[in-house]
Amino acid sequence: MRLAYQSPWLLALALAIVLLLAGLAALAFLVGGPFWAFNPDAEGTPPAAISAATMVLGGLVALGAPAGTARPVALRAIGVFLLFMGADEALTIHEHLQLLTGVDWQTLYTPVILAGAVGWAVIAVDLRRLPVALAAWVTGAVAWAVAERLEQLAWHSDGTHAAGWQALSVLEEALELSGSVCFVLALLVAVRVLPHAVRAAALPRDASPATSAATL
Repeated sequence: MRLAYQSPWLLALALAIVLLLAGLAALAFLVGGPFWAFNPDAEGTPPAAISAATMVLGGLVALGAPAGTARPVALRAIGVFLLFMGADEALTIHEHLQLLTGVDWQTLYTPVILAGAVGWAVIAVDLRRLPVALAAWVTGAVAWAVAERLEQLAWHSDGTHAAGWQALSVLEEALELSGSVCFVLALLVAVRVLPHAVRAAALPRDASPATSAATL
């Protein structure tokens, strides 16, 4: 259970990194020069690499859940989803598909998004036992949803930038990375605690508290 109590500190550290990257992204637009490497609208930059790595980490955590963890199928589905999204971020797959097809990538990815949403909802049901993890899980989904909406607002339908696109891009990347961090933290707590929670729920009602605590 120790990880559950450490997670606020992990979250604070992760969000500090997010804020640092957001500040560097803002400087890319305001100052340029050496800060242009942190342009959130470009691919192959340090922020994009960190975002991709965070998604991949979440996928590996989900796929590496120990035997006995609740909802193993949903965890594997989320793991594959996060690995795919990390690869997409690193390799700019959705940008290339949108360019090739002329169809907005969010439309192309609707089946993938729906599959991920189903896995997310199934895991959320079990995370209700863990309020900290559930809060991170929900926050991650909200952050991702808002980030994708901001990306839509930053562009016109003809592919040109909308007014204020620089600020929208900074917020979008910060929210996307924040959401990924929240997913990782929720999964770290889930795979550490849920196996014990499932076993505790299966114990006879007359099992002693000491016996239940020993399993943790």
